[in-house]
Amino acid sequence: MTQQQPRIILITDPDCENALKWLDRHDWCRGGIVPLNTSAEGFESLLHRPWEIICQMPGHQQTLAYQYECLNQPLPDIKTLLHRASQTLGDRMHWLGLVEEDSSGVAFPQALLREKPSTHAQAYAMLKQRLAEALQPAADLPDLPLSATVGFAMNLHAHAAMGVSHLTLERTNDDVDDLQTGIAFCRGAARQYQVPTWGIDFSLWWGAIVGPGYLVQKLPASFHRRNLFVSAFSGAGALIMEGMARGQDCVNPDNPPAVAQAVQEVGTFFGDFDPGKVQTPVAVMLPEDHGWMTRPYWQGTRTMCSYAHVPCRPGDRGIDGFFNTAFPGSPCAMDPFPFGSYQSNDPPATPFGLSCVGPDFAPTPGDLFDAHPYIPFGRFHDRAQAKAAFSQHNIDPAPYRPMATSRWGDIFDVLTTDVSLDLLNDYPVIVLLGGIELTDELTTTLMRYVNAGGRLILSAGVATPQHSQLIGMEIEPELWMGRAWSWDGGSQVHEPFRYLPAKLYPQTLCMAQTNCGQPLVVCHPIGRGQVWTTTVPWFQGVGTDHLDLCVHLWDHVIRQVQPVIVKGLPVQWVTACVDDATHVLIVNHDPITWQGCVTANHDLRAARSLLDNQPLKIENNQIALSIPAYDLAIIRMQ
Repeated sequence: MTQQQPRIILITDPDCENALKWLDRHDWCRGGIVPLNTSAEGFESLLHRPWEIICQMPGHQQTLAYQYECLNQPLPDIKTLLHRASQTLGDRMHWLGLVEEDSSGVAFPQALLREKPSTHAQAYAMLKQRLAEALQPAADLPDLPLSATVGFAMNLHAHAAMGVSHLTLERTNDDVDDLQTGIAFCRGAARQYQVPTWGIDFSLWWGAIVGPGYLVQKLPASFHRRNLFVSAFSGAGALIMEGMARGQDCVNPDNPPAVAQAVQEVGTFFGDFDPGKVQTPVAVMLPEDHGWMTRPYWQGTRTMCSYAHVPCRPGDRGIDGFFNTAFPGSPCAMDPFPFGSYQSNDPPATPFGLSCVGPDFAPTPGDLFDAHPYIPFGRFHDRAQAKAAFSQHNIDPAPYRPMATSRWGDIFDVLTTDVSLDLLNDYPVIVLLGGIELTDELTTTLMRYVNAGGRLILSAGVATPQHSQLIGMEIEPELWMGRAWSWDGGSQVHEPFRYLPAKLYPQTLCMAQTNCGQPLVVCHPIGRGQVWTTTVPWFQGVGTDHLDLCVHLWDHVIRQVQPVIVKGLPVQWVTACVDDATHVLIVNHDPITWQGCVTANHDLRAARSLLDNQPLKIENNQIALSIPAYDLAIIRMQ
């Protein structure tokens, strides 16, 4: 099964004539997001266009009440508006009632700050209740397609479980985490809960860097161009441009700004090109209430569940370790101070964001927060000066919104423990992370998965003394300290770690051991599959998020299913397969030209660069490439 052309959906208004004129000149726009309280005449003006019409209005009464209080307008009757829009639009209507409910300062985050849940489970229960309350206005419209835009990747699975038909994740502003983990979470949540369409909402708001209300839609677009190409190639069915088509002067149809030109390029390219099925041979499984997100530098004391600031539980830091290894540099995406310290904090950052909670939104003075700059000096006196520099000098935002690279390729989907065996069987490798509880039901499911040929990777902590039949050894419930390890009889690597002593079953292979001969990594064959277990709890090192030994374990198993190998300085890459061809997207996030090569895991007959339609030379089954600064290449290998 191959993917369809991504639907590019722009947030607009029916009376935004310039934006509509621009969209009407192209055939790649598939939808428009408009206010639910748009007039009947405004709705009818959209009906002659072949679009999905997504009506946006927060469904939760607290969120809605706060927004309309700020506008000094009476609170609308949302049920009446839903019925009116449904009668006018018919089956063309979708309702976007979950509008960044988890990251907007007037929504769920305030509830977290007020009620202060103390555990992962309490925060997760609050989120599920909040989402159910927000969808209540549509309870008497059971056939109405529901849409959700999510701010943080940690909350995608909870939204997907609500039965939404569109699931999108906000990226590219300066207060959310990185694109790669976001795509892995979003694609995985959509597959797990059978959401028909998932996508990325590209936000152009840069409050933390250059002050509240600042849009970057008129700046150079190399940053957003790479985000757009990566998302579309990775299987996103919807690309939403937030903030680009509002206001009469945002999109001049005769001279569109750079971001609009990037949208045009992506829409036109993927209208003619089908990359095929994205190759995701590895699933990462987390607890349902994991509360994890990419860790920014300024979060000095590690907490979970975003605004709830729930203390870590055992295994949480190991999630950091895996994703930081898979996507090197990913935490840098959340840097709100790329210019260093401002001498003055006036104007302040976004009034409410993850890195800043201002007095207008903090429930108590104790909830005020402002992230510390990474360095105590800076380029600009204040955000107004930074904003003026960007506006006047047309500064490329690419260096200030860093994107991560790939260790094994972007080959992951993220699932939670609420998962079926049929779905697990789609993944050759599954990695268990965080404090997963191996219940009898989940253990049975995983045993069946492995028996059918799957490869399972887990650590002590998830594996307990009660799981000896799964892991092929008896582990002791006590911690020892190790100082060196060796892999498969190789040289000793000096690294401190904690581990649990264990006794192997006869059929279990020891792949790594301490210098004292204790097993550290074992492979237990079950049926046609394997269970790979480390006796190092949670994959964590002593004072580090991951142990080098565990990276060696991940390398050993994951590289057996890695579709291609990319050599050279670090880059990001995604692969997809269609018919007899493999398509590879390679993205250079550096300000210098990248030189490297791509090697396939099969014999190559021909290769071609698709952006310029040029043949590529194959030598020793490798393809040499040169990619300019902040650019990308898409190649077809047959």
